[in-house]
Amino acid sequence: MKEFRKSRLCLLLICLLLLLPKTALAADTISVQIPNFTVTLNGVQVDQKHREYPFLVYNNITYFPMTYYDCRFLGLESNWTERDGLSITKSKISGGYRAYQQAASNGTGKGYQAEKIDKSVLVNGIAIDNKTEQYPLLRFRNVVYFPLTWRFAVGTFGWDYRFDNKAGLTIQSDNLAAKPLAIQNGYYGSERGFYQGHFQVMKDQLLYLTNDYYLYRMPLNQLQPAQEISLTLKGNTDSGTVFGAYVNEPERNVQIYKAFDGKYYFYCSNGWGNIMGEFGEWVIHDDYTMDGNEVRGGIDGIYQHYPDVDICIDVSILSVRDKGKYHTYGSSDYYFDYRAPQQYQLIGRNLYIMASKELFGWGRLCCINLDTDKITEILPEPVDCFQIIGNTAYIVNTQNRLLAVNLTNGTAKDLSITLWQRDTNNPDDKLNHPICAVGNQLYYVKDDRKLYCLGNDTPLENANVTNLLGVDGHLVACFEAKAENPCRFLVLNSVGKNSYRSADVVTAVSIDGNNMVYQSGGQLYFVQF
Repeated sequence: MKEFRKSRLCLLLICLLLLLPKTALAADTISVQIPNFTVTLNGVQVDQKHREYPFLVYNNITYFPMTYYDCRFLGLESNWTERDGLSITKSKISGGYRAYQQAASNGTGKGYQAEKIDKSVLVNGIAIDNKTEQYPLLRFRNVVYFPLTWRFAVGTFGWDYRFDNKAGLTIQSDNLAAKPLAIQNGYYGSERGFYQGHFQVMKDQLLYLTNDYYLYRMPLNQLQPAQEISLTLKGNTDSGTVFGAYVNEPERNVQIYKAFDGKYYFYCSNGWGNIMGEFGEWVIHDDYTMDGNEVRGGIDGIYQHYPDVDICIDVSILSVRDKGKYHTYGSSDYYFDYRAPQQYQLIGRNLYIMASKELFGWGRLCCINLDTDKITEILPEPVDCFQIIGNTAYIVNTQNRLLAVNLTNGTAKDLSITLWQRDTNNPDDKLNHPICAVGNQLYYVKDDRKLYCLGNDTPLENANVTNLLGVDGHLVACFEAKAENPCRFLVLNSVGKNSYRSADVVTAVSIDGNNMVYQSGGQLYFVQF
């Protein structure tokens, strides 16, 4: 009998609980809606219907999802832990827009359940008591949502924040926005897929290659459709694959690049060496037509154009075309280093390059005078790489020490800096050389793997470098993608000032003037400095 009474009592309590309002069961649970008005962030319209983390409305105030990339896209750094709560800081960080698309559809105007955040919140270092806020922070689908009141959106974050019935909600932040580029004939459902990493910015156009080797150009503003670039060879115009004979060759080497003469080139080889190999190169004109350059050799992209001077290394033989006349160096006196990427710099009529008297030997820094054809060794010891600024060659020797060599008298000074050594067994290590000269600044990766500027002992970022490049007068540095690293991609201009600082993990980048396009994951992003 007692067991029967206990069962009836439990059943009665359950019924009473079911009759109570939801707020009594979970006092921090509130009702929100997905708005039916348009939301635009830095010129990108948000797809509210298919977004996993849509904007919300609570108490007539729009709420912003504090996802990792949404914050960076609008110039905010956010950090959330269960112990310390949420920290939000306005900064100059940037990041490409992520759509966060999901298969399910959201119902605009439909009611959803969210929770009030009961943890502490820091905004630009100032504590916010969420319990007393009229518009508290919320959690929806396990993401924190922030109220877009005038106080925070404009006063704290400095956004240009507008709303009207026609345009809906528009937010423009003051950081540099990275807008996604929708590649036409590219990623999205087309058999003619984008050949990832093979693109180049040329003025206000993006040149890119498809998987089946068609070359396209597309306006960066995307107001006009992409157009195929036609080949012009021996007076005939041919519309078709640029190098169709080698579409399926796994050893092919393809590049679209901007040379030191300011012109753009497309190059392709089948990678079979000097005997069986075939090489082709085309110059891309300002009207986006292409002329076939003469067929010539080249291994792993070791070729370059200067005004009136063309340089190519083929199996340790250096070929220089100077004002239309050919000069060949190597085989009998010096072998030229063809390990990619080879480094050389043409300064006036002097070509500085690495060469050795032994085949496959470590190169020494040499100078070739193009007027006399004389080859002079600048430094007797072998070197790994070099960069020249003014009258000084900065050299990395075989012990990974940084030397400064006077090009006039050859005197060398050890700068007491040990540099990072690339791990050749790590395929993810893209850092070919630990030094890079841009403008009058020399940047280097020290043995702690941090990035420094010569003359400053403080690292530019407290993160490990994964790649270092000089691109069109800019320094491009990539860093490890770790949670404690807010910056994974840094671009500095020719005088060392920040042009772009981003949380994106970048695999390829092209810059022409004030226009930059970079690849992060399978998406291209456009930034205008």
